[in-house]
Amino acid sequence: GKEYRGMLVSPLTPERKAKLNEIGFVWDARESVWDQKFRELIKYKKEFGTTKVPPSHGSLGVWVKKQREAWRALQSTDKPSGFTYALTPDRIAKLDSINFSWQGHDYTWEEHFQHLLLYIERHNTANAPQSLDTDDYPKLGSWLTIQRTEGRKFERNDAACSLSEERYALLKHAGVQFDPKLAQFLSRVEELKAYRLHHGTLKVKSTHDKSLWSWVRRMTKEYEAYLAQLNVEKSKHNLTRKKKLLLEDEIRRHMLDDIGFREEFVNK
Repeated sequence: GKEYRGMLVSPLTPERKAKLNEIGFVWDARESVWDQKFRELIKYKKEFGTTKVPPSHGSLGVWVKKQREAWRALQSTDKPSGFTYALTPDRIAKLDSINFSWQGHDYTWEEHFQHLLLYIERHNTANAPQSLDTDDYPKLGSWLTIQRTEGRKFERNDAACSLSEERYALLKHAGVQFDPKLAQFLSRVEELKAYRLHHGTLKVKSTHDKSLWSWVRRMTKEYEAYLAQLNVEKSKHNLTRKKKLLLEDEIRRHMLDDIGFREEFVNK
């Protein structure tokens, strides 16, 4: 036999290889892990009827995401010379055999709604920022924008509305605001709260978020103009009485007061 690291190793005869195969010997550990995940995916599909596993669905979700990333890399024309990918033709064939979705997870309405309920549980509001798109809340902000649009169609009995009465009721009960201007205002408040959580202050720096910084400045002027009107004084910010101020709305003022906006920017 051959010597390997000081030990005499007998050659692997066909008979010995056959005996190892009989007891299920694993020749390639990495292939074994991949096959295990593949079997988990088959089981998932039998239970849920789809291979679109959410990334948040534990290690299987992560594994599925990596298969798609590897597949997209294979489709790229900008591949490094000599670079090899873990997604072999054999693995692609196996995934194709179960109609694997290579394009990623398209969340159902119900899944998005569950993400919304999770957001409400954690943040005590249904008015998530329009830009919200994280692992816990994938594309929730843009989904909510669509639901508000459809909700307004439902309220005016628009035949083009795609929102059922049941779904409208669920959103309404969850506290989704369908008024676009008020929804945008509430979304901004949530962004400001998130900024304070991250930076410890409501004083937004333009270098951090110029859009939110501009909104805070505008709300400060609006609040000061509102208070000036209460005192029957001419606004110092060129906002005349002919134009209704945004913060004449009690809901908006209370939203700002609840996070300490007036104390921070107006009462100095």
